[in-house]
Order: sequence, then C-alpha cells, then structure tokens
Amino acid sequence: MHYTSKEVYQSISQQTNDPIVEWETCRISGAEFPIYKSDLEFYDKISPVFNGVKYQIPTPTLCPEERERRRLAWRNERKLYRRTCDASKKQIISIYSPDKPYKVYDQKIWWSDTRDALKYGKEFDFSKSLFEQFETLMNEVPKLALNGHLSNENSEYTNYFIESKNCYMCFGGAYNENVLYSEIPMKCKDSAELYFSINCEACYEASFCIQCFKTYYAYNCENCHDSRYIENCNGCSYCFACTDLENASYCIYNKPVSKEEYATHLQDYQSNPEKHLSQIKSFFLNQPKKNLNISFSENCIGNNITYSKDCSHCVCVDHAESIKYAEVCPKIESSQDVESVGVNSSFCYEIMTASQNIYNCAFSCVLRTNCKNLYYCSDMHSSSDCFACIGLKGKQYCILNKQYNKEEYEKLVPKIIEKMKADGEWGEFFPASISPFGYNETVANIYYPITQNTKD
Repeated sequence: MHYTSKEVYQSISQQTNDPIVEWETCRISGAEFPIYKSDLEFYDKISPVFNGVKYQIPTPTLCPEERERRRLAWRNERKLYRRTCDASKKQIISIYSPDKPYKVYDQKIWWSDTRDALKYGKEFDFSKSLFEQFETLMNEVPKLALNGHLSNENSEYTNYFIESKNCYMCFGGAYNENVLYSEIPMKCKDSAELYFSINCEACYEASFCIQCFKTYYAYNCENCHDSRYIENCNGCSYCFACTDLENASYCIYNKPVSKEEYATHLQDYQSNPEKHLSQIKSFFLNQPKKNLNISFSENCIGNNITYSKDCSHCVCVDHAESIKYAEVCPKIESSQDVESVGVNSSFCYEIMTASQNIYNCAFSCVLRTNCKNLYYCSDMHSSSDCFACIGLKGKQYCILNKQYNKEEYEKLVPKIIEKMKADGEWGEFFPASISPFGYNETVANIYYPITQNTKD
C-alpha cells in the first residue's frame, strides 16, 4: 500500500501556505503524516461544547490513507443480494447478504411511521466501551435494505441513489432517468456507463463530464456533443479522437476536417470499429497529459476538482471550499476526512456518506439529510443532538437510541466522552472490526485491496 511521502506533504504545505506544526506516526502503518496549522484550527472549531466546557477532538492517530480505509470499510456500495425482508417476509434486494444476522427492512417499511427505532434504546453501561455497546445496538436495530429513498421509481437495483427513475445497477447518484451501469451520475438521462458525470444526456462511457450530449468514450469534457473518444475538451462538437480542444468542430485526431470528411470517417469507424482502436490508443498514449485535473478553482491540490477554493488532498469535488482529505463531495465547505458528503453541508469530520444539509457532525456514517450535531451515529435522518444512535428519524437528544431531555443529554454525553478518552476511542472513527460488511464487500477493498493472508 502506498502512503504519501513527507516530501509531498511539505510541498503542499508550501503551496497552500499552511505550516506543518507537528509530525505524527500512524499507529497502523508506521508512516509519518503531518498536522497542519489549519488542522488544529479545524479540530478546535468542531469540538463539542457542553455546559460551557469544550471537549477537544484530538489529532488523529492514523495517517490519511488509513483513516480513509477505515471509513470505506463501512460502505458496501456495489454488492447486492437477494434476501427476505424481516418485516414483510417478502423477497427483496439488499446490500446485506442473507447470512448476515441483522434485521433488514425494505424501503417502504423502513421509512414508514410504523418503525420506531427508539424501542431499541439502551442505558449507557460505563463498564463497557462505547464501540462495544454500539455494535450491540447495531445488531438489533432494523437496517434499510438499500441506501436510497422512496422517491426512486423502477430503480430496484441501485444503492446510495435518490430521486431517480428507470435506473439499473447505478450507485451513488441523484436526479437521473434511464441510466444504466453508472457510478455517481447526477442529473443525467438516457445514458450508460457513466462515472462522476453531471447533466449529461445520451452519453456512453463518459467520466468526469459535464453537460454533454451524445458523447461517447469521453473523459473530463464539458459542453460537448456528438463526439467520440475525446479528452479534456470544452465546447466541442463532431470531434473524433481529440484532446485538449476548445470550441472546436469537425476534428479528427486534433486536425480540422470538412463536414463530409468527418461523415466518411465516422461511417468507416461504425462499420468496423476494431480497425480504428489501435490508432486511437496510440494517439492518446502520445499526447501530453495534465499533471492534475483542476479547473476553475483557486488554491486547490488534488484531482478532478472543479469550481472550488482552498481544497487540498481532494478527489472528485465540485463547488467546494475549505475542505481537506475529501472524495466525491459536491458543494460542501469547511470539512475534513469525508467521503460522499452531499450539498449544503459544512463542519463535517470523519463522515462516511451523507446526503445533504449536514452540519457539525463527526465520526458517523450514512446521514441521510438535515442532520446536525451528531456524533458516532449511523443511518440517521432529520435528527440533531444525538450520540451513538442508529436508525432514528426526526429525533433529538438521544443516546444509544434512548430519549433524554436537553439537560439530561448535556450532562450524560460529557461523561461518555471521558469514558471514551480512557478507552482510547474519543476522536476515532468506528473500527472496521464492527462494520456490518466483510472487507471484501466494501469500497475499502477496491481502493486498498487485501487478501486473507494480508497482515493488517
């Protein structure tokens, strides 16, 4: 496994004018990683305050790669199974395999008012660790079969997908129609095999594309149409095997041609595409490559960053500001160590998957929408001021799914934090050992593959 070198960290520190104040050693990998000045400022801002006392979030004990791997071990994105709904006894599609011991409900039952996760509430036991008690609660609270919403229509085989219609085998997207075999499509239509593409229609095999139409085999293109095999193009049409063009039309291998020549070439390609593939491959292999794919952004370091400001160590972010160690995050700000956090979210830390309108939440996974001041929570919706809760909707001042009033909540949570400090849990995300998924089912195994013989 590759870990970022000290030289890279130091270079980023100089480029972003963000001093490194200390170096830490990852307790798993042994790799050295920095604590930037901005990190300390961020941890201080998001540290919770109860009764006038701030409970400081400590600096991480793991390097960024290991922190990400631990979070991703909680996201089964693409492994789907057929199993029985534990409420209706009907056959359903789920991300939980039938041999898992959890109760799993289909979409309608999980979202209905007939399900009340408070009935699983427990008193906090100070003789046990929080993570141990969280795992016990997790084994009892019914789980949502697929991470989606009732707003989906005829899109049974999708996950982390909302507000979409007639989609199949799609993961991590929203507002799509008639889309197949895609990951992170947003507002796309009549397309297939997309990756992190927005407002695209009638496209195929397009990655990191925005507002494209009838564009096939494209990478990092915007406002293009009726083109094939294009890369880093903007405002182009009727282009074939082209790269780094802007506002161009009727080009083949970056050379302008007549409309008639283009039609003839395209017809020849369509009659025998295999004949052209080696030339297409050779063309792209011999073109200069952009070092980093960053566009319309200010003071950003990472890859596939658009319309953003002050972002570092980021991948696939759009319209973001002041974020770090983030991946697949559109329109968020002032957050660190987050994956797949949605629009209008801020002050998030160590979050694995959140929908939208998430504020001041930490060490949590699968926060659906309108969540605030949540710590160590999972599968929450429209809730605030909760600690170590699972599967609640529209709740406030809960601990381990037990309801408290504000005074009781603010008195008990600090005691739990002190217990977590003593157990070495405060400031740490949930361990992969209690994840409801096997490592090989999760995104962690895609980015950080291991085998049964790998020592970890």
